[in-house]
Amino acid sequence: MSEFAVVQVVTQDLERGLEVLARYPADAPEAKSLWEELRRALYATWARLPYLILAIDAEGIYWEGERVITRQEARGLVGTLANAGIQSLTIVPGAELEEISAFLTVVHRARLLTPEDEDDLTTLLWKQDFDRIHYTVAASDSEPDDGVGSKAEEVRGPVREDAKKVRAQVREDAKASEPRKGIAKLEKFDSTLYFLDQSEIQYLRGAIEQDYADDIGLNVANLLFDTIERQNDTDVRDEAVAVLEELFPYLLGTGNYAGAAHILSECRAQIDKNPDLTPAHKRVLSQLADSASSPGALAQLFHTLEGSEVAPSGEGLTRLFAELHSQAFATVLLWPKRLTTAEGRTALQVAVRSLVEDRPEVLTAALAASDGTIVRQALRLVRRLKATSTINAIAKLEKHQDTSVRAAAAATLAALNTPAAFRKLTRFLSDDDEHVRVFVLEALAHASFKGALSSLQRMISAEDIEERGLAEKRSLFEAYGAVAGAAGVTILAPMLEDSGGLFRKGGSSDTRACAAVALGLIGTPGARAALEKGLRDRDPVVSNAARRALRGD
Repeated sequence: MSEFAVVQVVTQDLERGLEVLARYPADAPEAKSLWEELRRALYATWARLPYLILAIDAEGIYWEGERVITRQEARGLVGTLANAGIQSLTIVPGAELEEISAFLTVVHRARLLTPEDEDDLTTLLWKQDFDRIHYTVAASDSEPDDGVGSKAEEVRGPVREDAKKVRAQVREDAKASEPRKGIAKLEKFDSTLYFLDQSEIQYLRGAIEQDYADDIGLNVANLLFDTIERQNDTDVRDEAVAVLEELFPYLLGTGNYAGAAHILSECRAQIDKNPDLTPAHKRVLSQLADSASSPGALAQLFHTLEGSEVAPSGEGLTRLFAELHSQAFATVLLWPKRLTTAEGRTALQVAVRSLVEDRPEVLTAALAASDGTIVRQALRLVRRLKATSTINAIAKLEKHQDTSVRAAAAATLAALNTPAAFRKLTRFLSDDDEHVRVFVLEALAHASFKGALSSLQRMISAEDIEERGLAEKRSLFEAYGAVAGAAGVTILAPMLEDSGGLFRKGGSSDTRACAAVALGLIGTPGARAALEKGLRDRDPVVSNAARRALRGD
């Protein structure tokens, strides 16, 4: 079963859960049976995905840009969530144990609320305080645009509407050399910053804890490495290495990517400069990088990146990625489009770009991956970075079994726009897919790439020219006219004639009309003379094509 199908089953079970709750109590046998089915569906999801992010609008529920269920198929779930302004729902492994049933119970309760009730769905969810189910709610229309695009904030409860006005006033007062009359000085109080709303207090608390954890994490790591380096006692080193094994995932889990990178770097340094380390110690230190480069560890890393209360550091991620194995880059490429936070995507994109600039071989390796999704993501990155060093690796994709990969490879070579890239692009003229061939022909025509002349002339002169579709035939002749220039009249003029010239005995109307189009592109006196002759052709398709070509239509 595909990932899409598994996600679809989960959404269907969520809707069925609401239907069951509308008829039976949450502890009824019918409901318990449904909870078990939903639990199995989520277990199947975790076998394929690190966590599940669903986007919601009034028309349905989406996963990775594709709609998995429509409003008609899930009227209760989609209608209730969309009406409450919930734009996305994130379900983390472990939610299947208790929280998913509690979540559906809350949604069911929200459907029964009346206008007189003080609570709404977001308030009920906030009161439940889920740990493994998160959601985003659309910001109000009064929120200022931050330039990033549509804005949604993760909420854990109601947000005071006047928070931004208060913050603006605080900033204004802070700029003044003397505080406004009636403004109390914060240093006189030993209490919480009451002018901040709850989400801001949590952010500040998280930032402080993060800075503290960063310093403590690095200090502890350095202390442990000093102990390993200076102490020869095996038991002492055993204990220090064991603490490092626990410290490393902790730093990853708290978003201290720079600290985790420091540990990996120092592990290699210790192996190199401490020849008296036991084989067991060397194995543990070297395996830290292996474990960090595994898909499972990277999935946890990106989950942390998504849910961090502190803005992630692109610099810290860059340092961490530089310490991982090359094969980890393939997994990294899959994540920018899966992250829902602008901060997370930005940090990840900065890190990926820096890694490719420092180690271009990781991008070449990703282009050779067996997973077509990874290859397509790598090709997008090549286009964005104009990574011309990957041209030879891209050319090897001409025989890839996935047509979308071959099409993306051709588009990437055209976008690189260098003679070397166009030489490789010419290979794709023999692609099995007509759409790919048409794209290549159009790209060669646009660039007027002279290096493709012999290939284009061979295609025009081939016996199978009449077997090509009209769109491809027209693109072929246009490319030949653009590339051959005046020299192409020698071949095109006889093809326009009813006899077919040297190459065939009378071509089809379509082929001769395409020859007229190519002569019109060339536009030399010789080409115009051939077209004027074509005006008298007995075939109206050919004569009309010659007339349009002379007019420049």
